[in-house]
Amino acid sequence: MNVTIKEFPPDLHARLKAAAEESGRSLTRQIVHLLETAGAPKRTDDSLLLQRIKKNRREMTGRIDQDFLNAAIDDGRS
Repeated sequence: MNVTIKEFPPDLHARLKAAAEESGRSLTRQIVHLLETAGAPKRTDDSLLLQRIKKNRREMTGRIDQDFLNAAIDDGRS
């Protein structure tokens, strides 16, 4: 399939061409790669996720004790 893009900004073309050269791709393959990446699910960096969890735990108020956990586990079972 061929696609034609009209009125393509020259500065964007230059940036895409430079990125393609850096990655060893043709301009077409670079554009296809970027489109595939844009439509793909985002991957989570586990270390960043762990940092966010730790930060959230520090900012939480109150305590979760065993009675609270038991009530949460039993909720909806009876």
